[in-house]
Amino acid sequence: MRTFKFRAWDKNKKYMFEVIGISWFANHSSIWQVSGYDILEPIDNVDIMQFTGLLDKNGREIFEGDILEVNLTRRDGFCGKVVWRNNGWRIKNIDARPIKESDRIWDMNHENMLIIGNIYESPELLEGKE
Repeated sequence: MRTFKFRAWDKNKKYMFEVIGISWFANHSSIWQVSGYDILEPIDNVDIMQFTGLLDKNGREIFEGDILEVNLTRRDGFCGKVVWRNNGWRIKNIDARPIKESDRIWDMNHENMLIIGNIYESPELLEGKE
């Protein structure tokens, strides 16, 4: 069975947190977070990212928005960010090394993937590359 997990980036406070629940109401939606105690945060204040169900070579959970270094062979590798596109998790190339943007993350050897940051806490990894 697949595990559904989410994390969120608080746009105002500039920090990442684990989402433990989402409340949907007609006039107000909010998410629950863990920070020593439960806090309700308005949904408009955050960007939500889903867990891909995959782990990198160090056993870290890979989420949407993570930036990965992928080494396909000793001489062939690239960096890319995890995105949901065309009904699947894919890696969008952010450097000049060749890869088809349509390559699905599921088709790659996860032992060759390393999380080096994410689009919020490590934006310098994307500078001039998108």
